[in-house]
Amino acid sequence: MTPNSHSTSELAADRPVAALVQDLFFASKISETLRHLQRPCVIAPRWDGLEQQVRAQQAAIVLVDLGRNPSDAIEAVRRLRAAPDLAALPVVAFGSHRDIETRERALAAGCTEVVANSKLVADLPGIVERYCGVRRPS
Repeated sequence: MTPNSHSTSELAADRPVAALVQDLFFASKISETLRHLQRPCVIAPRWDGLEQQVRAQQAAIVLVDLGRNPSDAIEAVRRLRAAPDLAALPVVAFGSHRDIETRERALAAGCTEVVANSKLVADLPGIVERYCGVRRPS
């Protein structure tokens, strides 16, 4: 297994969560929740350079906001999936529960899961634990 491998939750438990979010409300909620979980977090508002950010931080999971610019978000997911070393990285997108078309496009692009905005806010600790495992105390 290589140091940048993203396939095991045992190793993922201590790696940061990368969140690509343009909406300040969700950026704040994600940051606050992850701080409470004592999990490192990198929040970026722009999609360009996503691969480099994820690699540099050795992110365990990527959260993707489909709200403001879904086409850019979906293209970023496609680029992640095209990179052999990042193809297995869990990518959880979130957006409006009413936008079924965007949800389907995100899944087709390679998202591991797409959840409604309300579910992300309510169940972010569970989502992170499911894909990353439980963070070990320092």
